Amino acid sequence: NQVVDGGLNLYQFFQTQSKDYAPIKAHLQALEGKSGSYEFQWQGRVYQSQIAPQVDDAGNITGCIGAAVDVTHRKQAEEALRMAHDDLEARVQERTSELAQANIELKIQMGERERTQRLLDESERKFQTIFESSNDAVMLLDSKGFLDCNDATLKMFGFNSRNEFVGKHPSELSPANQANGEPSQELADKKIADAFASGKNFFEWTHQRNNGEPFPAEVLLTPMTIAGEAILQATVRDITARKQVEEQLNRQKTLFEAVFRDVPDAMLIADVNRKIMMCNPAFTRMFLYRSEEIVGQTTGILYESLEEFERLVRERFNLSAEDKVKPYVMNYKRKGGDLFPGETVGAPIRDEDGFTIGFMGVIRDISERIQ
Repeated sequence: NQVVDGGLNLYQFFQTQSKDYAPIKAHLQALEGKSGSYEFQWQGRVYQSQIAPQVDDAGNITGCIGAAVDVTHRKQAEEALRMAHDDLEARVQERTSELAQANIELKIQMGERERTQRLLDESERKFQTIFESSNDAVMLLDSKGFLDCNDATLKMFGFNSRNEFVGKHPSELSPANQANGEPSQELADKKIADAFASGKNFFEWTHQRNNGEPFPAEVLLTPMTIAGEAILQATVRDITARKQVEEQLNRQKTLFEAVFRDVPDAMLIADVNRKIMMCNPAFTRMFLYRSEEIVGQTTGILYESLEEFERLVRERFNLSAEDKVKPYVMNYKRKGGDLFPGETVGAPIRDEDGFTIGFMGVIRDISERIQ
């Protein structure tokens, strides 16, 4: 019921009374034992936050713990991709409109063969220019297979000529089954039928290059009519690089959560004002505070004296101090006042531009070693 700053509860902190608001909903679910996630913006950055229940040694839920990963670049990439997709769809609609208009004019002006031919030739040149200049793989197909493709298609799938490519069914450029387990041929036929029925179809697909190498792709299917025949234009984008970035982010998040949760030493993360933002289970066991009691407090509550706290602020934990990772020993104070010697490693947390955005501390109780 308490969060980082000023004793505010969740509703006051997020300035809403709605339990369906994503951050509040995620925290409430965590307090009921269910992990969750949500996105939020802070200081111009976008973060993906993972929320999990905080449990004591007896397995009782005592609060919740969260970790945030900066996904600003991923969001920017997704926005750029969305804009590119919107632009591509607009170009497809523009092209379709041009072809439809040309067809109407042909019907109206049957007697004007020369003018009709000029209009048709110009429309074809425009279509061919867009078709060939696209960096994405663009191909034409009907329900049986591919009818034509651009050079980007040959490069993406590893074919030497259009003759090698034309006539193949989409399932022949895919593994036997898709990621959901469905056979590629059955699912491809379904996607094609859906595109004809709804006017377009945008989806992710696992394709396969001519050498057998699979790769993730985004596919946009758009129906059009050429020479009286209903066909589809397929635009395929290789998203291997984006998927690799997403997998790396997920691995880093999983690794951080595991280390933070399972390391036997006390770990805490504080903001630039030395207010504790989060701590691990070993910390609560060492200092005897519950997570909800300590989060939002300054780290001064852990020191033997205020003087010692202020000294370390000046020497180690300030925005201009150099990184100092050499361990040092000092006395810490548990809840209740008991003192114990702790070996400490502290370091600033910096963003990608080198600015200090917080501090991390790792503390080991060395009482037995000293004795």
